[in-house]
Order: sequence, then C-alpha cells, then structure tokens
Amino acid sequence: MTSLVQYPIPDANVEKIGVDRGLTLTEEYTTTIAESDAYRLAEADLFMYMFTAPDLKEQEISITPADRKNYKNRANRVYGELNDPAFSGRRYGLIGENYNG
Repeated sequence: MTSLVQYPIPDANVEKIGVDRGLTLTEEYTTTIAESDAYRLAEADLFMYMFTAPDLKEQEISITPADRKNYKNRANRVYGELNDPAFSGRRYGLIGENYNG
C-alpha cells in the first residue's frame, strides 16, 4: 500500500490499517486482493491518513492543500461506494419532480 504515496508512512501504521480491514499482510498481492472491498477500504484509510499527515519540511516532503483535498476525496469516494462508516462526505438527493431548492 505504501507504493500509493511518496511519503514515509510508519510500518506500524500500514500494519494497523491492514489488520483493521482484515487483510493478511504476508499474502502475495494479487488482482483478487486488489479488487477486494477490504483492500480498497485499506487504500481509502491510507488516503485519509495522508489527509491528516503532518508535513515533514526537514526532509523536504510536503503535502499541499490540494494534495490533502485529493486524498480526502479519494478516500470518501471509496467509503461512499462501499457504504463504509468512515464516509465523511455528504449525500444529496432531490425530492419530488418540481424541487426548486
């Protein structure tokens, strides 16, 4: 999962994300795993981690506000698609045919 971002994420954090989503961390990465809900949700958790990650200016690594927004949007897209409780976006719907809201 750490190959998704170019930011140093502690191994313990990656392990926790994987374990929390029920992944076997020693299993070989396959298409089946990549397409699984558990893996997709773990990726979303990683993106949400990046949304809240501190800048590491001493190592010349930074996350711009646009990067943070992108990470949050990517995470919420997966959370929303899979109806995960971590979803923090809003869903809107129209009621009736003549809604003028």
